[in-house]
Amino acid sequence: MGEIMTAIKGFWPLLLLLAFFYFALVRPQKKQQNKRNAFLNALQKGDYVITAGGVYGLVKKITGNVVSVQIAPGTIIQVDKRALQAPPEDEGDKKSSEKSQPTHKEENSAKEDTEEDAKD
Repeated sequence: MGEIMTAIKGFWPLLLLLAFFYFALVRPQKKQQNKRNAFLNALQKGDYVITAGGVYGLVKKITGNVVSVQIAPGTIIQVDKRALQAPPEDEGDKKSSEKSQPTHKEENSAKEDTEEDAKD
């Protein structure tokens, strides 16, 4: 009985290390993979996407694993479905795009400044 208790005491650090790796590495990776799979399965015509190369576009057609993405008026590219990364409306993108887009008031004042500079 004493030998079994000694063996169990020796395995505790190993069990703690395995639990740490599971909660620190494996579980978040599975969560991220499930989120990506849900995005790809819910993908439909009219969705905005970002490709693996960082190109923003609008989904025009989905045929199996091939997705036709409009990246500019009249410019449609075909990419593999796995090359689509995420919708551009992720939390981080929303915050940065809100800050970078000027309001109408700022746009008008910027136009006035350039007009004044042109007059001088």
